[in-house]
Amino acid sequence: MKWITLDDKMQELGFTVISTHNEYFRDYGKNKMLVVERKKIVKTMTVLSEKEEYTIHEFEFYSCEFVQGKMQSRKIYVNTTDVRTLLLRVKRHLYFLLSKNIIDKI
Repeated sequence: MKWITLDDKMQELGFTVISTHNEYFRDYGKNKMLVVERKKIVKTMTVLSEKEEYTIHEFEFYSCEFVQGKMQSRKIYVNTTDVRTLLLRVKRHLYFLLSKNIIDKI
């Protein structure tokens, strides 16, 4: 049995994997791209006078537009810690772009 990773899912949706489990992008115009980034946040919590560290993985899904090689605008669609929510929102946005004939396929 093969495990399905986030990299596999993002590649199925047409994204290019930049850094394993960390960055994904998909061009959808001459100067436009969709980007998914994972940020690892380490937090410390004190429980009964003992410090414990825990890790949160936060995902950000946004589109950006470039003019003369510089990022001109950035629109954030999702800021979440849940992978399922992230994938659902990415799929919804891709279907929206497909319905507007901005992209050819998912």
